[in-house]
Amino acid sequence: MERHKKRQLRQEALAAGPRGFNMISLRNRADFERVRRTGRSWTHPFAVLVAGANNLPHSRFGFVASRQVGNAVVRNRSKRVLRAAVRATITQVPAGWDVILIARNGLRQRGLAEALVALRHLLRAAALRQPSAAAGA
Repeated sequence: MERHKKRQLRQEALAAGPRGFNMISLRNRADFERVRRTGRSWTHPFAVLVAGANNLPHSRFGFVASRQVGNAVVRNRSKRVLRAAVRATITQVPAGWDVILIARNGLRQRGLAEALVALRHLLRAAALRQPSAAAGA
């Protein structure tokens, strides 16, 4: 009980985030499976976005790179690039969503700029961008 309460308080503090915009990650296998089962997906040559409502006051993000993307070094680099892209656009994502980003093989030769373009495209397609942010992009 105590551990659960501490975890909930930590997540709420991270969601409020006075130290900048912190990202809350999806970590449980059950959460990933629920989003994959009940959410919708959108594709781009560099990534796939799967999103589902989470009924929480914040959005959570998960990152996946299969072995088809490359070896462990390439998979981890791909996930780091996607994380950086999410951090750059996190203010544009409304609260209440679980989002999984799946790296595709095309991302392995690309950098952050291309990942940002791909993520903005996916967020626009999924209608997960805040109206004020969508108007400015």
